[in-house]
Amino acid sequence: MKRALIAAMMTAALGACDRGAQDGPLAAVPARVRADSWRVDLKAERAALADADRAFSQATQTQGLVDGFTSWFADGAAFLPPRSNVIRGRAAMQEYLRTSVLFGALRWETVRADVSADGATGYTLGFGVLDTKDGVVWHARMITFWRKQANGEWKVEANVPIGISVPARPVPEGFGTPADNGVAGADRRLGQAAAAAAVQQADRDFAALSAATSPHDAFVAFAAPTAVTMTGPEYGRDEISQAFSGGSATIDWGPVASGAAESGDLGYTIGLAKTTVPTPQGPRVSYSKYLTIWQRQPDGKWLYVADGGSSRPVPAS
Repeated sequence: MKRALIAAMMTAALGACDRGAQDGPLAAVPARVRADSWRVDLKAERAALADADRAFSQATQTQGLVDGFTSWFADGAAFLPPRSNVIRGRAAMQEYLRTSVLFGALRWETVRADVSADGATGYTLGFGVLDTKDGVVWHARMITFWRKQANGEWKVEANVPIGISVPARPVPEGFGTPADNGVAGADRRLGQAAAAAAVQQADRDFAALSAATSPHDAFVAFAAPTAVTMTGPEYGRDEISQAFSGGSATIDWGPVASGAAESGDLGYTIGLAKTTVPTPQGPRVSYSKYLTIWQRQPDGKWLYVADGGSSRPVPAS
């Protein structure tokens, strides 16, 4: 979850929430790794992933949410819709979409696509429109983590759709799809399992800093130079800092799942958060879940490049 504007967020969004990352003593790597050292054309892979995300949106529009949208998810993928716990499995997703009043139609445009150094995982960001079944129109933000399958097709591994009352601002220069053909932070020595563990530790360190200081300090410290928090959205550290300035909310969170690239430079965490906002009538508590995308930096630190989330039910205990 996120921001100093948390009180406004509670009334303006279907249930958005953000949180971020830094890793421990991993060896530093050169500032840029030549793409040909991985034998991957990163520009071409980013373009292919952007095409997949556009096809994902098109299928959702033409075939509907129940069939078209869910057909792009890998087996066991995570779906984080508002007012729900994390949903896994296509059958459970389809049941949610059939019965939830929050989802009538969904469409979006891809605004960023980036891939890991090995070209086997990636993430996309999108802005669009979410129509509810009872006629309410929300402005959608999408964060999606992808993994390439054995047959070369891209499939969704984790996705969060966020509904906000105001449209997203245009993407500033430097915050869209990277234009170069290099990658920072790759380390083939890590491997997928170690990288997935590293992003979970980064998320825990992120949460610990928030608890010890403030959400403002944590969200700024763990933001990559091109980080986007998707509720606003806020682009970059300066805007993220402004969004959190002066807030009195506290946010407690922790990761419950993660995934990463074999090349050790890109990953994600899924987690649960609790936000407490002091009011004259007493503390106001809300619960959420989040999807955070992480990239490993040249100095070995993990920083978040995208963060967003949605509401969840009050825990049973």
